Amino acid sequence: MGSENEKVYFKCQGDLSGISLAGHTTSPTIVDWNKNGKPDLLFGAEDGHFYYLENE
Repeated sequence: MGSENEKVYFKCQGDLSGISLAGHTTSPTIVDWNKNGKPDLLFGAEDGHFYYLENE
């Protein structure tokens, strides 16, 4: 939303997906593998798996 006095303000806009990665420690990064100009999300988890969430 913005920043003021060295504080950053965010707005919760709900879940990104119906998929739950509960119990996982994830490291998200932005990718655009399908090259449609929309940022998608790639999560690496401690279980050694990658989870890809395409931006619809």
